[in-house]
Parts: sequence; structure tokens; C-alpha cells
Amino acid sequence: MKLTFLGACQEVGRSAILVEDKKDSILLDCGVKLGEPKQYPEIDRDAARKLAAVFVTHAHLDHSGFLPDLAGLGFKGKVYSTKPTFDLVQLLLADYYRLGVMKENIKFSQRDVKNILSRFSFMEYKKPVRVAGFQVTAYNAGHILGAAGFMVQKNKKKVYYTGDMNTRETNLLHGAEKKIPRPDYIVSESTYSGPEDILPSLKTVSKELAETLKQTPGKALVPVFGVGRGQEVMMIIDNYVRSGFLSHEQGYADGMVKKASRIYRHNVLWLKPEIPRRILLADDDPFKSKFWKTPRTKDKSDVLSKDRAVIVSTSGMLTGGPSVHYLKKLAANKNNAVILVGYQAEGTLGRKIAEGEKHVIIDDEEVEIKLKVKQLRLSAHADKNDLMNWLKENKPKEQVFLVHGEKEKQQKFSRTLERKGIPNSVPELGEEVEI
Repeated sequence: MKLTFLGACQEVGRSAILVEDKKDSILLDCGVKLGEPKQYPEIDRDAARKLAAVFVTHAHLDHSGFLPDLAGLGFKGKVYSTKPTFDLVQLLLADYYRLGVMKENIKFSQRDVKNILSRFSFMEYKKPVRVAGFQVTAYNAGHILGAAGFMVQKNKKKVYYTGDMNTRETNLLHGAEKKIPRPDYIVSESTYSGPEDILPSLKTVSKELAETLKQTPGKALVPVFGVGRGQEVMMIIDNYVRSGFLSHEQGYADGMVKKASRIYRHNVLWLKPEIPRRILLADDDPFKSKFWKTPRTKDKSDVLSKDRAVIVSTSGMLTGGPSVHYLKKLAANKNNAVILVGYQAEGTLGRKIAEGEKHVIIDDEEVEIKLKVKQLRLSAHADKNDLMNWLKENKPKEQVFLVHGEKEKQQKFSRTLERKGIPNSVPELGEEVEI
């Protein structure tokens, strides 16, 4: 086999790894890198047409957003994922297309979206799929609903690709598979692999979120990824409201987060067993909380007129969607707050305000940031210690390739792995590796 790294090289975004032998090829993930400028995997029309299949680890656009473009390049094969991933990809691509048309910054058509969605076939965890001589087995990655890591096997060689991985339990999901069959090579994400990336426990960060909300005299905006983080944040807040710790007048869920929550509800059997038990036996459905409402007006005036409210809205990096509108309206009042709970990529509005910028451009207007900016580390990724422990437990026979992380963090983590006796490298964009 040969691996070619087409994206997510010393960066977070546009995940795509080409796996090929002398006559056949498959692609692991097919994402875009959002931000300014938008960036795409290094794949051309000839390579796209030769692909037998694409395997998608999970629905986030940095792993799935290039799929319609791939169809436009002439890809004719199948796309494999878990069923929840397919359901969420449908939602995310529809929204991506709509926003792209509005901003005039997409290259694909609605026809390409329909084409690629018609090519999906479903996988289940630990049940191998065989395509063009490759055997691919999915394992729970713990990142979001339906997220998977893939073991790719051909000619007695095994490569495991983690995708985005979270080894910890959350309110909704079990952590990633702790022990996989020993591979020859591992391609591992490294989003939070820096020396400073020791993340607090879910209990600690949940309490910090609740306390921040309680101390906010005005409106609190929580920008979230509509898939994964949004559902966790809503459940955390709802639990604190039920306990009486929070007494906010109202919570609002806006943007894609509400639709994604319905998909979570429809795929409830992919969640931790206690969630369906809670629904069936206690008649207590966490996805139908009375606390969360949907804005009634297009301009959000019904929400903005409230003295106090919690607003959970997409997008999580403030790259588009209702969260940007809310920020613009709330920014001038120091009684309000914006609480960033996810990774903020370089070049995004979320990253700018997280780093302390007080004047930003929104809709071609300069906006002064007077509201409180709070950053919490509520992650759906493994942190440095989690990654290290998982890689020691599943040490490959040959080496680890580090992808999906910022260059400086990867280089430091690479040296740490070497000291622990785990050979590794940090691939360059376009680098080819013979297996």
C-alpha cells in the first residue's frame, strides 16, 4: 500500500488520505478547511475518477465537506459511513450549500450534493467492509454520534486511521474503542497534542459553564458546532436548570443545532444505553426539554429583547450562521457574554475574539467587543495525555503519522512520542509513504 496525505497536514482541516496499491485506491475522509481563505484537499480529477470508494469517519465538514466537489470531479464509487454519519452529512451539506450560495464561495452544485448522497452505503462498528481488495473495519471513535476510526487492511498490512477521537465518556457517548487489533501503522489526529493541552474533566468544565452563565447579568451566547458539541452543551445546561442551580428566563437553540438534535434522537440506539432507557422507562426525553425554545422572528428580536437568556447557536467558530448575528447585536453590552466551548481555528472570528481582539469586522462593519469573552475547554477530542495513553496501549508495529493538528503542537508531541519509544513522523502536504 501507499499513503498520500492530501490534507490535515500540520493544520486542522481538509482531512483526506489517499490509500492505494498498484491498481486500486480508496480515500479516508474528504473534508474542507473553513476560514479565510477556504482550502481543499490536494486531489485532482484523474485521482477522483480512479477512486473505488471514500470512507468518512464522521460528519463534520473538515472531514466531509469536499464530497460534493469530489462528485463534480467525476468520482463514481461508493461512500461508506455509519448511518448516523450519513444522516448528519445530509444536514451539514445542505447547510454548507445554502451558506455557500449566499456568500458565492462554493464550487459545487446542488446536483453534486444529490449525486454524492446517493452513493452512501452504511457500516456498523466491528463489521468489515471489502472494497477493491481493501478490507475496512470501523471502530467507535467517541467524537460525535456515529464517529468511527478505520482499520484498513490489504496484503497482510494494517493501517489504523483514528479520525477525530475522544477517549472520554460524555453525557451522550462512550469513549473511543480502548483496544484495537494491533496495526502496523497508525494515522492519528493530534488536535490537542500540545504541552498545554491537558483538558479538564467533563464535570469540571460543566460546572464552570454553569457558573459563567449564572454570573452573566445579561444574555449569554454559546457558539457551538451544531453536531456534537451543541447537544452536549444543551444537555449540560438543561441539567443545571433542572437542579435549580440556573434560573435563566429562557434558553434558545438556533441554527443547525435543533435539527441535529432531532437526528441524535432518531439514532438514539447509537448513544450510551442509559439514554434510550431514560426515554423508554422513565418517559424522560432529554431531546424534548421545555427549557429550549426556537426563535420566532427572522431578525431574532424576540430573543434579543429578553433581559436574560442563554443562546446556543451555530456556528461554533463564528464563521457563519446565526451566532455571528447574535454576536454583532450583543457585542456592545458588557453585561452580555460569549462563551467559546470548542476549537477555534486560525483565521476565524472565534479565534480572533478568543485572542483578545476588541475590534472585528462583521458584515463589512467594524464591531467593538465589549461583552465578556470566556473560553472553556469542552472538547470532543482526546487531549495530550489521552492521546499518549491510547497510543501506548495500541502501539503500532512500525510507526505513527500525526495529522489534524497545528504544526508547533505536533512537533512537540512527536518528540514526546519518540522519548516514549513510539516512532512517528509529521507528514507534509502531498507526502507519499510506502507501506
